[in-house]
Amino acid sequence: MGAICHLAQLIMNTLLQLPFNTQILGALFCMTMLLAWSSKSITFKEYKIPLWSLIYVPTLSVAYVFESINMIGLLWILILAITCTVHTKKYYPIISYSVLLILPFLLATHSLPGFNNVLLFKDAEISKDAISYSRFLNIDKISAGLFLFWFLFTNDQRQVFKRSIIKLALPVAIVTIVVTLALANISLIHIDIKLSQYLLLFVISNVLLTCMTEEAYFRGVIQNKLQLKNTYLAIIVSAVLFGLAHFGAGRLDYVLISMVAGLGYATVYHRTGSISASILTHATLNIIHFVFFTYPFAH
Repeated sequence: MGAICHLAQLIMNTLLQLPFNTQILGALFCMTMLLAWSSKSITFKEYKIPLWSLIYVPTLSVAYVFESINMIGLLWILILAITCTVHTKKYYPIISYSVLLILPFLLATHSLPGFNNVLLFKDAEISKDAISYSRFLNIDKISAGLFLFWFLFTNDQRQVFKRSIIKLALPVAIVTIVVTLALANISLIHIDIKLSQYLLLFVISNVLLTCMTEEAYFRGVIQNKLQLKNTYLAIIVSAVLFGLAHFGAGRLDYVLISMVAGLGYATVYHRTGSISASILTHATLNIIHFVFFTYPFAH
């Protein structure tokens, strides 16, 4: 109990030390993503308006005031919103799909101008023998994931807390987590149980931002498209591309292990049809890694 109270105090101190703009933007983006996950909408003059949009639009305004995004960044988001709408209505499918294949990836990899992403913590030493680690509130990546999550999946696919979904997902999720971490333990990480002051920031940003965005892209854009032709091809290709997307770390073993994890996430999605199930599998693996093993990986 004493350790938990100490951890809670560390986490609270860390949150309070964040700049005011980071606290505000972080809270607003979390509210936006949670409302998107709830799949709730309101009807206004026969039009259905997603609840998340009522928070997201003001959030972008706040980000603009704080100079975390400029007009160019807003333009990219507008193009993405239009493309998702056009794609959903099945207009110009080849063009809209091509844009969805490229634009969200560029946003998620911070390759487009117009964004000044907010720093959560910099060069933190999560594990003593690990490389330093920084975390950002990435408005570009958040926006990419948000639109893909909402437009490419149905309300049923966004649900996860059903007994039937849990029953199908749990065995694959457990195998994915155990096998991936066991392989990583060979060369990338080792056991390092810790209670970090950055735990809450990591959990929130990882579940609602990183995992939601990555899963929405690789399941919605890649796997959904390929499984129309061949289910197994869709699983394998999405897993390989997921691994290659982690090549930026400059380690081949990290890429290969990410492919194994991607294979598990894709299988969870195939078995359940639930994007939320694959998101939570992905997030659970990352959180276990953060708490119980060297993070992000050893020197």
